This record gives sequence, C-alpha cells and structure tokens, in this order.
Amino acid sequence: MGRIISGWEKLSREVRQAAVLSRCRLGVVVFLYSTSVWSELRAADVSAVVHGNTAFALDLYNRVKAAPGNIFISPYSASTCLGLAYAGARGETAAQMAKVLHFPDAEPHAAFGELQRQMTEAMKPMGAQLDIANALWAQQAYPFNPAFVELAQNQYRANIRQVDFRTQAEAAASELNKFVSEKTRGKIQQVLSQGNLTPMTRLVLVNAIYFKGNWVTRFEKSETQDQYFHLANGSSVMVPLMHHVQQANYMATETFQAVELPYLGNETSMVILLPQQVNSLGLLEQVLSMQLLTTVFARLNQQRTELFLPRFTLDSQVDLKRVLGGLGMPDAFGAKADFSGIEGGQPLWISGVFHHAWVEVNEQGTEAAAATDVLQTSGVGAPASSPVFRADHPFLFLIRDLRSGSLLFIGRLAAPGK
Repeated sequence: MGRIISGWEKLSREVRQAAVLSRCRLGVVVFLYSTSVWSELRAADVSAVVHGNTAFALDLYNRVKAAPGNIFISPYSASTCLGLAYAGARGETAAQMAKVLHFPDAEPHAAFGELQRQMTEAMKPMGAQLDIANALWAQQAYPFNPAFVELAQNQYRANIRQVDFRTQAEAAASELNKFVSEKTRGKIQQVLSQGNLTPMTRLVLVNAIYFKGNWVTRFEKSETQDQYFHLANGSSVMVPLMHHVQQANYMATETFQAVELPYLGNETSMVILLPQQVNSLGLLEQVLSMQLLTTVFARLNQQRTELFLPRFTLDSQVDLKRVLGGLGMPDAFGAKADFSGIEGGQPLWISGVFHHAWVEVNEQGTEAAAATDVLQTSGVGAPASSPVFRADHPFLFLIRDLRSGSLLFIGRLAAPGK
C-alpha cells in the first residue's frame, strides 16, 4: 500500500509541474484559430467557456462520486441549461451561479452559442453525430422579459413553447418528456416524473444532447469473449470483454493507464483512465483535476496497443438541486433568488434541476444521450512490446470534442450490468 500511495503523490507532483506547459498549449490553440480581431476575440471567449465548463464538470463529478456504483453525466448539458437560467439571474444569485459554473467575467451566452454551432456543424460531414437541443416551456400569458426570450432564441437556439402549467401540468410534463425522447432518439424517454411540474411552475428550461460515434478502428465481434470483471470489493462478474490490437494514443504511470479511442471523423474521442490496481479507482478520483486531464492529454502518444474493453450500457438519473446548492449557489433555489432578468414582476426561483444520461459502448462505437431540466417556480495477442490495456476492473471514462476541448460526458464504470 505504501508504494501505491507514493505513486499517487508522485503523480500529483508531475501534474503541478505540467501546469506551465498546459497554459502555453492553450495559448497556442487560441492563436491558431484566430484569423481576425473578431475571430480571435470569439475564439478566446469560447476557450474561456470551455475551460469553465470543464472546471464545473470536475466539481460536479467530485460531488456525485460519493454515490455508490456506476455514474454517467453530461456536464456540458448541465452547463448549457444552467447558462440559460443564468441569463436571467441578477445580483447575488448571478454572482453565486457565475462562481459555481466558472463563467468568465464577460457574459458567456454568445460563446455558448458559438460553441454549439462549431461542434454540431463540424460533425455534420463526419462519421459522428452530435445533436444539441435547447427549449423553453413557458407559462401562457406570463410577462417574460423580451430581451431574455430573444437571447434564448438567438444564442442558445432555444425553441419557445407555451403551455398552461396552472391547469395542465401533467400534460406539459408528458409533452416535455416526448420532446426529450425525440431529441435523444428514444434513449431518454422520461426526464420528469409525475409531480415534478405543478400549477406554480412558470418556466422549464431544457437541454437535450445526443451523441453517436463509430470507432475509427472497430472491435471485431468474433474477438469478444465472456471474461471476469473484477469489482473493488473483491468479487467478480462475467461480462463480454471486447478485444483487438490497434494503433492508439496511450500513456501510463505507476498508478494508472490511459488510452484514447477516436471516433470516425476524428472530431471526438473517448478517453479511459484505468487504475493499475483493481481497488484503487477511489485514489484516482481523489486526484482527478483539470491539471491531471491536461497532463494526460499532453502525454498520450500513438503506439501499438492491445485493448480489452467491456461492452456496457449505463443509465443514470441525478437531481442536481442539492449538489448545486452545496457547490455554492443556494440562493437560486429559494426566496432569495433574483431572476428578475427573466421577469421583473414576480419572484422566480429554481425548484429542480433534473439530469438523465444514458450511454452504450459496444464493438461498433458509442451512443450517448443526456437531458437536463431546470424548473423555475414562482413563490487474439499482440507482440510482447505492445502495452496491454485491460479494462477488466473499475475505471473512469469521458467523451470529448477534440476541436474545442469540451467535455461532453464523464462517467465511472464500477460494475457492468448494474
């Protein structure tokens, strides 16, 4: 055990030493995307939002990781939906939200819109699919601020739908669930349950994200075999373990291995962080940070690698209200809330933030979907020299957009089939 802890301490030092290099690399990225004064400013704004979204993603994961078992969330979906709510926040409510969401000093809404445009348009001719949909369900005849509605439509490309929560709350919930199901290709059929919407509901902000990508190098089904997946508690379960040998971006330390598997089009990829020891995922989660991820991405290098990866499906639901309050934005959820930028006449507050995410990983590739609702209420073998990446015990994984660096999904596979 002493040797393992020493390895994690060494990793922490290496991460800190890489911080200066990381900042330099970010500067280069901004410069390369700058073709004029306007585009440079826009690229800088987008980079700031991406950086903030990643910081929020890790904060969010560090809060939900205490729950046992598997985890899968889309921090990008949550950031986008909460960004839309932030557009109407004022005063201390806005200050708390900006701090928790790591928003830049400048307003982030144009950057969110540009980021969404870049990611979805870049993938259209590629092999991967990324669809992002924002929508507002608004109370009929409620005097919403026209500037807020215009921003939601122009920057977040949000559709505005008018419903009557006072008399048809359950019908509105059914309509909203249908919208999410359509946008996620039926993978998420219910993000709201009975009773989530009430006659007091005035506004529901929705983000739905759907991703489907085929591996650049697919696993052959003929090489998939049922093998043991070793759990942290010492027991094992039988799972279909996919296998092949390919050129892959790979790196390793004393404490964990990492591999990056690109999807067709090379615009997106999955990065898997695998502890060297079966029961040391908790130690990896303790040091999970922006600097760690930056270091991993910088050190990945292509080499012939033998891969073993379980076939799995995860379905995760989280109520983020308590999590966000604990992160430092409690005012948004009670009488102290100031969302006067949405409507100045009556007090509004967030009554719930419901998040539902789903992912399937198989020989062909990955399919993933997520939805976030913010409710506002009034009152065979490789050569010996090839590294072996055998993911037959708990690991972390994430799906990211390579062009912008956006972290679209992050998850933990603790026990396949659970």
